[in-house]
Amino acid sequence: MEDSTLHLDPVLARMSRSQATLSIPSNEHVTSSISEAASTSPSTSTNSSVRAEPILPLASTETPKPSRKRASDASRPLIKSQKVSEKLLVEEDCYTSKASLEKARNSLPKKHDIKLKLDVLIPYPFYRKIDSGYVKSIKELIGQKVFDTKRTTFTVCEDPASTKYLVLDGNHRVTALLELYSAECVLEFDCVVYGSLSKEQMFAICLSLTEPSMSLELRFLDQMNVFRKYRLARGVQRSTKVFDSQLEHGRLLVNKPNEYAIQVAQMSDDDYETVATYVNAFQNYLVPESPHRETKKKSKKQKIHFSNLTENGKLPDLKCGVFWKTFMKGFKINQSYTLSLLKPQEDGTFLTLHEVKECAKNQPQFLLRLKKMNIHFHTLEEASKALCDGKVLSDGKLMSALCSRKYVFLIMAFC
Repeated sequence: MEDSTLHLDPVLARMSRSQATLSIPSNEHVTSSISEAASTSPSTSTNSSVRAEPILPLASTETPKPSRKRASDASRPLIKSQKVSEKLLVEEDCYTSKASLEKARNSLPKKHDIKLKLDVLIPYPFYRKIDSGYVKSIKELIGQKVFDTKRTTFTVCEDPASTKYLVLDGNHRVTALLELYSAECVLEFDCVVYGSLSKEQMFAICLSLTEPSMSLELRFLDQMNVFRKYRLARGVQRSTKVFDSQLEHGRLLVNKPNEYAIQVAQMSDDDYETVATYVNAFQNYLVPESPHRETKKKSKKQKIHFSNLTENGKLPDLKCGVFWKTFMKGFKINQSYTLSLLKPQEDGTFLTLHEVKECAKNQPQFLLRLKKMNIHFHTLEEASKALCDGKVLSDGKLMSALCSRKYVFLIMAFC
């Protein structure tokens, strides 16, 4: 007959090894438990003389594992910080800007209808840049007595730095009148006069002053200007793309906001000036749409597609979505090269809209085709030097040379 203690030793040994850190019951409790088990066991019922010896817990031979808890919980933040998405940040900026515009609109000073002389009106192109070509056309209309100076109205506000008034709406007309009659003109004009306005209040009335039905339409260049001024004045952060909240907020500033104008307004100073110079040159008829488009007789103005005209069809407006979509794609791929397409060439002329679009579009495709032939170039300028006997051709000539039949022979010669 085997002793019951022999059956319990392995059990207690395993318990002592797995629960080394737990408290061990006293010897008396263990002894009594074993005695009860022995009395009820059938193997010990016939032999009552067998006495259960107390069993001491076995010492654990395993070293305790180090705790995986961090050394200090105090250095760990109670709430885990979450990365805020760019979209949420932009939405928050637009929400606060919307509230600020609404507050500025409700706090506008009262306006009055007053007749003012020309010498107290100061051109203040806050919303639109003054277009010299448009000023010239107004002067021609005034000379032909088609433009009635007695029926024109200007919107102005008080200039806190002087006793004169800043022209908010009607800068082209005021500039034309000043060039014709000078500041000594004694003519008086009907004016809607505000008191002194803050920049936020000027932005708040921008939409009402630039409606196409009431005033000159804000063109693409003007929208760029308004969005950039507002972003700098409010300190709004830049975004990598245009979100719906930005377009919704843009409708509080201008009529029919252009998403590409919002993108250009977020560029750096140098890049913005490059784009603005090209757009201004287009508005002054210095950039044709295509090198093959015919011109009108006895006129320098180009035939412009309706997608690049104002809503009334009278003024050029570089707002074509296809052009800007292609340009922005090229800008993301190669920023320096794509911007160089908008700069004046060696002869002082600008590339046409078609040339800029094709260069920005074909650049990655052309370089990819060369890469498949194990010929690697970072830009088309590098490809021009290597493929065209070291010559750096202008962008338009380079693209026409590389896309012509000579392209195959150039590649074969280079390989």
